[in-house]
Amino acid sequence: MLDYFLVIVKIRLGLPAQVEETPGTQRLTTLQLARKAALQRVPGAMPALMGWTAATGHIDLAGLAVFGVLYIWQIPHTHAISIYREREYHAAGLKTLSGTFGPAVARRYILAFLVVQVAISLAPALLGVAGLPYLVAAIALGVMVLVRGFSGDGSTKWARNVFLTSIVYLPILFAVMVASGNA
Repeated sequence: MLDYFLVIVKIRLGLPAQVEETPGTQRLTTLQLARKAALQRVPGAMPALMGWTAATGHIDLAGLAVFGVLYIWQIPHTHAISIYREREYHAAGLKTLSGTFGPAVARRYILAFLVVQVAISLAPALLGVAGLPYLVAAIALGVMVLVRGFSGDGSTKWARNVFLTSIVYLPILFAVMVASGNA
């Protein structure tokens, strides 16, 4: 299901239906790229779900919400890195969204997922995992990342600032979640 969501987002952002990396190589459809990217983010978010499952003895919607916060956070975070470190990625021969489609497309992608990130960050409070202090922090931190994201021009300086903001955002969000936890 997430693969199809990512495909819709990519199409809405104006990404082409297919990418050909170099002449004579295999063509990758947008769906294949989305599936690969979706799977690569799972290990980054899995420890939260594993910890939740170990603590509660089961996987439930609340645990998946905590997993979702980490999973979605990775998307704008890594694309911001790829914009401000594009030369290094290119020199290493690594393909990135900004390197393949340009920083303007990567910026739209970052902004779309910052909105999703903020929305998902409210889920733990709405599901009773965290209390009112968490909800207030999630809203305040969400406003912070949205202002940072939407106030920039997509430059490397903007991308670095989005990246640094994301580094501040996540630990504070989780610290408040733990401190105000109801689970």
